Amino acid sequence: MANTILLVLITLTPQASLARVAPAAMKEFNKSCPAPKLCLEVNELVAGCKKDKQKCDLFIEQFEKLLPEYDCQRSFDATPDIKYIVPALWICDSRGEYLETVSKLGTSKAKRLFGSAQFRSALEGAGHLEEVYVPLSLSVSKGHK
Repeated sequence: MANTILLVLITLTPQASLARVAPAAMKEFNKSCPAPKLCLEVNELVAGCKKDKQKCDLFIEQFEKLLPEYDCQRSFDATPDIKYIVPALWICDSRGEYLETVSKLGTSKAKRLFGSAQFRSALEGAGHLEEVYVPLSLSVSKGHK
C-alpha cells in the first residue's frame, strides 16, 4: 500500500528538473519563448509522423526549435531572489512522447539530432529524461563519427 501511494505521488508530482539561472540582463520571461505555440504544432506533427513516415522530417525540424533556452520559465522557476530559465522543450506536456519518437526514428535527420550535443544539452538537469535519453544519444553519436 505504501509503495502504491509513493508511486502515485511520484507520478503526480511535476518532474523535478534543474533550471539554469537566467542571465542578469534578462528581466522579462516567456515573451519570446516559442513553447506555447510550438508545443501544439509539434503535438500535431508527432501524431502525423506516427501515421506517415514522410512527415517525420518536419516533426524533427520543429522539435529541434524546442531545444534551446529562450526566456522560457515555468511557474515555479522564479523565486524572489533568483530567476531561472529552461529549454522550451521543458514547457511541453508531451516532451516524453517527443523524445521517445525522436529516439526511435531511423531517419538520418532524426539520428543526427538525437546524437547531437544540442539534444543532450537540452536534457541537462531533466532528471529521469536525462537518465534515459542521454546514454542513448551518446551511443548514437559514437556510431555516427
